[in-house]
Amino acid sequence: MGGYLAKPDKEGPHPAVIVIHDINGITDYTKNVVQDLAKEGFVSMSVNLVSRSLGPDSPGGSEEVKEALKKITDADALADLESGVDFLKKEPVVFTNSIGCLGFCMGGRFSLFLAAQRKDLKAAVAFYGPPINKEISAKYPKSAIDVIPELSVPVLGNYGDADANIPVEDVRRFEEKLREYNKIYDIKIYPEAKHAFHKEGPNYNADAAKDGWERALNWFDKYLKT
Repeated sequence: MGGYLAKPDKEGPHPAVIVIHDINGITDYTKNVVQDLAKEGFVSMSVNLVSRSLGPDSPGGSEEVKEALKKITDADALADLESGVDFLKKEPVVFTNSIGCLGFCMGGRFSLFLAAQRKDLKAAVAFYGPPINKEISAKYPKSAIDVIPELSVPVLGNYGDADANIPVEDVRRFEEKLREYNKIYDIKIYPEAKHAFHKEGPNYNADAAKDGWERALNWFDKYLKT
């Protein structure tokens, strides 16, 4: 299994965050997120979810990587992400009881699943992680909304109301179910923000990106550093 790891400059131990990349794999964008978290005092690592199919050192950004990630099953992705958590727990510079997860798009969905599956995580953040599948299949047997009863960590979600991939109604249903099960959560829907608003590109929204990132850092500061 491959991945990209960054550590704070100061001597540890430190809390840690698993960063779950989007459909493009580990790109420069993903690496920047990992590095930015390290600058904020978190050991941070993104697991390369195409390690099984294309090799542990496969760089992101290509059509080959996109196609491989479209084929990955929830079971395989979560098994690899669990391995990432186990790796961090063995790092001497990591507070083993202060690990969270953060994901974008596809990775945001996996962040919610991982938080439900790993009871030793302390916080989860999802940037535009689809809460409800467009379809149920052998590869994707459940939606994120289905695992809310198993969630035991505080969940923060950042979404856009102009996201063509995620209906606002789905986000509202997700929020209602979190409330129904008395979970600790904070869901925000940004006006006029499209999918992938945090990432430089055609959908980038500076205000939403800045606020969403600050919310994520504050969430991790609150639940991983205290």
